[in-house]
Amino acid sequence: MENPLVPVLNRLQVMQFLQVYAGREFVYWASGHVRTERIDGGWTLPAKHEANAGHAVQQRRRRNGLARARLIVLDPSSSTHHTRDGEHAQWWLVATGPLDGEDLLDARRGDQRIVLGDMFELVRLSAAGNGPSWTWRACADGWADFVRRGHHYAKEKDLRKAERFMADLAKWPGASGLNQQRRELFKQMKWLSQGRLRPPAIAYARFIRID
Repeated sequence: MENPLVPVLNRLQVMQFLQVYAGREFVYWASGHVRTERIDGGWTLPAKHEANAGHAVQQRRRRNGLARARLIVLDPSSSTHHTRDGEHAQWWLVATGPLDGEDLLDARRGDQRIVLGDMFELVRLSAAGNGPSWTWRACADGWADFVRRGHHYAKEKDLRKAERFMADLAKWPGASGLNQQRRELFKQMKWLSQGRLRPPAIAYARFIRID
């Protein structure tokens, strides 16, 4: 499953790629699935709109008022959803503007955010001392279930479930939006356990190099 025009990335790399390119104004997007054997050949999308073209082509498109595009594929072995059958892979196409023939969403709109699976969404959040920046966080509905479970475990006499729960959450990607959610939940769980729980450390992600 190799194509020089299309990077095949693991989940963390996909999240970082989409976050970085959103910061570069690649905020129009679409996503879908492709059979893995088509990635090697017969897939027309990589050549369309000159996605992932070199610097000279990208500059020409910029001068001509055309949107620039990037296309990536999630390694099926990194997927935890319905693409994990080994036969399909999920892709994301991001662009700096509308593309002819493509039905693109606008990641800046609250109802059109870039998502990964059913759990993570890319949002713009402000941090103390900084302006708004792109980061990942858990979607509201999915996170509400984690909060409910965390509160339940923290109230139990035996805290082993709570400790495993917190340790698993600490392994999630280290995006600032996710870190904010987890720190707040860990703080609540410590209070509910009357100080018996000790929140684990949350690692910050080291970004991959993206050209």
